[in-house]
Amino acid sequence: MKIWIKFIIGIGIGAVIAFFIPADQDAAATIAAIAQIFVHIGKYSVFPLVFFSFLVAVYELRLEKKMNGVFKRFFLYLLIITAACALVGTISGFFLPVDKLPGPTETAPVVSAVPVLDLFKEHIFPANVFQVFTQLGFSLIPVVLLAFLIGLNVDYEKQFTRPVVQFADGMSRIMYHINSLIVEVFWIGMIAISTARIMTLK
Repeated sequence: MKIWIKFIIGIGIGAVIAFFIPADQDAAATIAAIAQIFVHIGKYSVFPLVFFSFLVAVYELRLEKKMNGVFKRFFLYLLIITAACALVGTISGFFLPVDKLPGPTETAPVVSAVPVLDLFKEHIFPANVFQVFTQLGFSLIPVVLLAFLIGLNVDYEKQFTRPVVQFADGMSRIMYHINSLIVEVFWIGMIAISTARIMTLK
């Protein structure tokens, strides 16, 4: 059975369960806690999978001298997508209704600025590189950046760095199998997640 069909079945079972469970606050809190556990299980091995796989990918691209071509295509696609999004946003501004600007007597909602410098200082470039693996949250940017830097620097002395590459490749394959197993059985977790969401709506 295909994975997406299992997920739909899990969501349907969760919806049926939520329909028969009374809208009790304690029951909703318990189901929400169970759903959160399954969400954590889903994230469980994503970080090491991304880290080791990206490290090996960067190393192999550099070894095959394809890194420059990949970067050129990446920035080209990024430019095209950015231009397309700007074009769609501009066109939609002419045809879709928008809220009017607040007048002199009206108060505009206060929107706090994004602390970009704090984002770089505390998350993307923490004071200690090991904090990349221990900091809270689910940001893959610092993990990918560290894997990229290591992947660029594991080919300078192949007799010393070959074990690192072999270890990273083995860990990447192991984490892939772990993630595959989690994805295969995660439809059971979708029952709890779906039940918790519908209980919140109730």
